[in-house]
This record gives sequence, C-alpha cells and structure tokens, in this order.
Amino acid sequence: MIGKAANLRPGIAIRAITEGLKLLKERSEAIVYSDSQYAIYGASGRNKRKMNLDLWKELDNAAKPHCLTFQWMPQHKDDWIN
Repeated sequence: MIGKAANLRPGIAIRAITEGLKLLKERSEAIVYSDSQYAIYGASGRNKRKMNLDLWKELDNAAKPHCLTFQWMPQHKDDWIN
C-alpha cells in the first residue's frame, strides 16, 4: 500500500491534465500548466515515465490530436492561473 500511496499525488496531476484535454472538442494548440514537475516533465518527454503507466497512456491518447506545450509553474505562484 505504501507504493500505491506514493503514486497518488503524481497520478492525480496526470489525471487532471488528461481530463482537461478531454474537454477540448476540436484540435487545439494549447499550453498546459501544472505545479507538478513529474506530470509536466513526463508529459513533455523530459523525464522517463516509471510509474502510473496506465495514466500516462490515457494522457497520451487525449493529447494526440492537439499541439501542446507543457509548462511547469511553482505552486501558489502569484499568477491568476495558479
């Protein structure tokens, strides 16, 4: 169970990005912002994906039709988006 709990927060970030992408009704060019370095660097190909592989597959499928840029931003940065 410890391993599963350790994967929870990163998994939530991946799921949030995936669900947001599913809301796009047509091909889009977009910037995806998150405070999760794991999610952003994994989605952009900067880091190797070692866990949550099922969630990564879902994100990849949701991202396929779009032209996306993934941008990390620090948590609680003084920015209206975050």
